[in-house]
Amino acid sequence: MNRWLILSLGLVVLALVGIGICYAQERDQAPKPTAPPPAPVPLPAGAPPGVPPLQPPGVGPGGGPLTPPGFPGAGRNQSETVKELIPLLIDSLKDADADVRTNSAVALANFGRDAIEPMLDIFKDKNQDQELRANVVQVFAQMGRTAEETLPALLKSLKDKAEDKEVRRRVSFAITRISKDMGTGSGIGGFPGAIGAPVMPGFPGGGTVTQEPVIKPADPGLVLPSKVREK
Repeated sequence: MNRWLILSLGLVVLALVGIGICYAQERDQAPKPTAPPPAPVPLPAGAPPGVPPLQPPGVGPGGGPLTPPGFPGAGRNQSETVKELIPLLIDSLKDADADVRTNSAVALANFGRDAIEPMLDIFKDKNQDQELRANVVQVFAQMGRTAEETLPALLKSLKDKAEDKEVRRRVSFAITRISKDMGTGSGIGGFPGAIGAPVMPGFPGGGTVTQEPVIKPADPGLVLPSKVREK
C-alpha cells in the first residue's frame, strides 16, 4: 500500500514539473511587444479641418523619413549632398544670368568652410575664367573671418601687379572684410561681433565698442555678365 502511494505521488510531481517546463518554453517563445511609434503632436485648437497632424521632430508625414523620396538629400548623407552642390554653385558664379550668380554666391557663403577649399583651388589657378576667380574672391569677402585661411593667397595676389584688374579689386576688398571680422569677432549682422556692429563686453573681441571706420571700404560686388555691364 505504501509503495503504491509513493509511486502515485512521484507521478504527480513529475507531471507538475513537465507542465512548468512547457509553460516556461511557451513564455520564452512568445513575441515581445514592440515600442509604439511616436504619437503625432495634436493640432492647436481652431486648426482648419483636413490639416494633417503635426509629426514629432525627425518624423515626416505618415511616420516616414523627414525628407520625402525624390527630394535632394533623400536617403543620403547631408555631407554628400553638399559636396555635390558646391561645384555646381561655383560654376554658376560665371553664369550668363546675373541673379544666378548672386544667389550662387550667397549659397556658397552660407556653406562656409565646406566651400573654401574648392574655391581657393580655382582662385589660385590663373588659367580659370577671370570673372569666376573674381567672384570667388567676392564670396571670400562675404564669409569674413570664416575665410581667414585664404589670406596668404589673397596677399600674394594683391602683390602681383600683373593680376587681373577685377580680381585684384575684389582681393583688396576681401582682405579688408576678413581682417576687420578677425579684429571684432565673427557674428551675424546686427549682433555683437558682426561686421559693422558694436562689440559688447562679454562677447568675443568685447570690452570696448568698435566704431565704424571713417573711410568705408569700396565694395566692388560680383562681376556681372558682360551684357548686363554694358546696359
